[in-house]
Amino acid sequence: MTYVRCPECELPATIIDRFTLSSTGGPAEFLKIRCLAGHWFTPWAEDVEPWSGPVPQRMAAQAAEAAR
Repeated sequence: MTYVRCPECELPATIIDRFTLSSTGGPAEFLKIRCLAGHWFTPWAEDVEPWSGPVPQRMAAQAAEAAR
């Protein structure tokens, strides 16, 4: 599981989905992310910052359950 920093509250966010959309400048990759505070975003992949701190146990357990 890959984690990034929430653009609003800076808590760790889980990448829920990745997808590419066509644009006049070529394909653009987007991410669907959700953070521990419940914020949902769909930013450009190039705009997110990777999470470098420890992953809270609650978030790791939720990610493992969703993968089943």
